[in-house]
Amino acid sequence: MTMSMSQRIRSPLVTASATCLLLPAALTTVAQTTCGFCPGGTPPLNPSALLDEANDNVTTCGDAHNLLLTGVAPGDDCTAAQIDAVLELEAGYPAHCGYCPPASGGDGDGSSGTPPSSTCSLCPTGDLPTLPPDTPVTLPDGTASTCGEANYLAQLERIFSDGCIDLQSLAPHCGCQPTTCAVCPDGTALPDPSKWSFAAEMRCDDVVRNAAALDPTGDDCRTVQTIVMGECGCAYVPPYAPGCALCADGGVVPDDSFQLFPGDELSTCGLYSWYAALPPFGTGDEQCSAMQSTFGAACGCRDPPKPPCKVSCRGYFDEETGLYQEVVFNATHVVADFEVGDADYLFEDYHMCGEILFEMSINDDICTLESIAALQDECCMVPYVPPEPEGTSGGGSAVVVSATAIVGAMVAVLLV
Repeated sequence: MTMSMSQRIRSPLVTASATCLLLPAALTTVAQTTCGFCPGGTPPLNPSALLDEANDNVTTCGDAHNLLLTGVAPGDDCTAAQIDAVLELEAGYPAHCGYCPPASGGDGDGSSGTPPSSTCSLCPTGDLPTLPPDTPVTLPDGTASTCGEANYLAQLERIFSDGCIDLQSLAPHCGCQPTTCAVCPDGTALPDPSKWSFAAEMRCDDVVRNAAALDPTGDDCRTVQTIVMGECGCAYVPPYAPGCALCADGGVVPDDSFQLFPGDELSTCGLYSWYAALPPFGTGDEQCSAMQSTFGAACGCRDPPKPPCKVSCRGYFDEETGLYQEVVFNATHVVADFEVGDADYLFEDYHMCGEILFEMSINDDICTLESIAALQDECCMVPYVPPEPEGTSGGGSAVVVSATAIVGAMVAVLLV
């Protein structure tokens, strides 16, 4: 007995109970504001075609859209009902219904469906594939499928999620146009193309042109995005695929605009979250732990791990108060011309205690008992001691510390 379309779109309560069976295990769904045939709450491009022509010669793709639109509320119930009604057909995704239009094809404010800024698209450019929706492809999990189904599954994912990036690997097989690295990670245009990037040593619009050939899902593109967020005015967004989370608990930094090095716009805690995800810092446990225990701690992340180069600050008994005085490592305290054996050239001028400890944690040659003792003398102090005043240290000398060095080596390779 063939089940009618209205029977396939079950009550929200039953649909919700079956969600765990219907959703692919790795699917990271978007929050839909309107239910419909397509994940964006819209009908497919060919709504007059029969939905399941082998078993039902009445129900069209548009009928299915209207039933979902009027019979299912947005949310997980909608996602489960969509998968059940569209993807669970005997023949699979109904390619004759045409592609689902990208969410950005709506009015742009999210009122017609999923907010475009949060939705994945099979074509990273946000365009429709140019090959027919029944073009055969193999999904990342090895399942035989079509471009129409891959496009549909992509729209169920959040942009920049692992599932989104995996599905976008099929883009060339479905006729998607060549992609470029979107230098503003939120997909917007540069606010001021004429601004100068000191890290890249060129105007911001030149950074865009140099980044055009980069893989939009690769580390090189993310490096450029980090620079552009810091110097070209792009809005900050958290790292979308971190190799190492700056906060060890996986959370976001408390204040993404806080500058670890006052006056250096590339030294915000938000950008350090991106630095942590990029090579070489996001490529090994020791480097990641060093970032979390030093810069993560300086940014106020909760429960940072112990640094690989272990520094111990000891409290003392205060004879004047008769109380035990706690002493902690102040990662944001600035010291001048810190010498570490024969490697004092590493720390000429002014550096934060956390910066020095980071270098010592990734370089065993300078993590010595002598250098640890010297760092403890400089940086162990009573809690809540504020960092040095902005732009000065001690007697008022200018602080000349720049986070540009962190990305400088990568920039030299990327932007030539």
